[in-house]
Amino acid sequence: MKVEVALQRLQEILPLAERRGRLAAPVAAAHREILRTFAKRGRLPTAREVEAAAGAGALAELARNDLVVLGADGEITGAYPMTTAETPHRVRVNGHALYAMCALDALAVAPMFGAEVETRSACHVTGAPIRVVQRGEAVTAADPPESLHVGVRWGPVGGTAAGSL
Repeated sequence: MKVEVALQRLQEILPLAERRGRLAAPVAAAHREILRTFAKRGRLPTAREVEAAAGAGALAELARNDLVVLGADGEITGAYPMTTAETPHRVRVNGHALYAMCALDALAVAPMFGAEVETRSACHVTGAPIRVVQRGEAVTAADPPESLHVGVRWGPVGGTAAGSL
């Protein structure tokens, strides 16, 4: 299936699970908490909060492994699949309006958190509005109801994948 081929290619380019698996336990726990905080509270923890919980250097290690994206001020601006940067892919999770880094990431939020998520975006080709509602792994509504396609703009990863894929 095309989706599985695309996911395999993405995992080869951006092996997040493998990278997370190599982290020391406190740093891995901090990464999970970053994601939980973003989805449940609609905000990212501060750099100070992460360092207090996981120790000095934890945030830098997460950034080196491309598990979080840092702004010029050293604060977290994203953690796959979500970001504070405005993108065309808006997701509503736990009552919070957030952004996904890409269309594929938008579809990963509901299964990742086992939550109901509404994604609003636009077709990259036609500009037509798109709305997808998911509960966990199930798509419960889609507008337009016709076949939807998700694509990844494949290219070399430079800096963070969030800025180049």
